[in-house]
Amino acid sequence: MSQLGDAIERSTRLALDTETHDGRLLDGISASLWVVSLCSEMPDDTEQAMVVDVRDIPQPVCAATFGRITQADAWNANFDDRVMALHGAPVRVWRDAMLSDALLHAGLPGFGPSTLPDDGQATPG
Repeated sequence: MSQLGDAIERSTRLALDTETHDGRLLDGISASLWVVSLCSEMPDDTEQAMVVDVRDIPQPVCAATFGRITQADAWNANFDDRVMALHGAPVRVWRDAMLSDALLHAGLPGFGPSTLPDDGQATPG
């Protein structure tokens, strides 16, 4: 975990995703942390992808390691923010790609519920 922490601190940009499983609930969401996936851009322009199964890692070790993240990109960052904070590793700044996508495509034809058939199911293309 110390090598992961060092990579987190050296990264120039970091994307994060959490996977949870049934267990501890927080406001109706499953918040028992299972996996943390990270992709970091390093100062030499290389990228490192990491998938960490945290189920057998003590929570204080996870909190100390992931607590070194100060800014992260995510899809639906509100969920990941709540999960990371619950596990003692709050991220101060999030860039939410889902929010950015919604803003970029707001009002454009071909996006949103009006493009689905009456049954609400997408049709394979």
